[in-house]
Amino acid sequence: MTHPTSSTEWSVHSNAKTYDSESAFRDHDDILWTETHVKIRLGDTVYLYGAAPRSAITHECVVLERGLPFERAAEYRRYWRGEDPVTERRGRTWMRFSLVHTFTPGERARLSIAHLKVAGLKAAPQGRIHLPPGVAALVRDVRGE
Repeated sequence: MTHPTSSTEWSVHSNAKTYDSESAFRDHDDILWTETHVKIRLGDTVYLYGAAPRSAITHECVVLERGLPFERAAEYRRYWRGEDPVTERRGRTWMRFSLVHTFTPGERARLSIAHLKVAGLKAAPQGRIHLPPGVAALVRDVRGE
């Protein structure tokens, strides 16, 4: 599959207490993620930042679709931890992330919060942020690019 050209790199917070992105990506090449006021566009690269205890970048994805209705997310409900997080997101639109790379334990160690801060991240991502240039360079280095 040909992916759109990435124009912006983002870090998106992924909390395993709310959504099991690890299992979702083991079972699917694409997952759905809720949209917010932050305007992530088609073709943008999204790095999922796994909250504690991972505290590292875990996955690289590309955005393939936006504006999807809640009903399209039904296939992924089993990865949500309880109904409250799903209910909170019922009125939102969703975007489809296609998996590009799952970072290995060794790569995650190099993309831990300690290393991300040295590379220019101010704090652990709590939402959706543009990836600082130093962090983008670190990710490319870890990927061997």
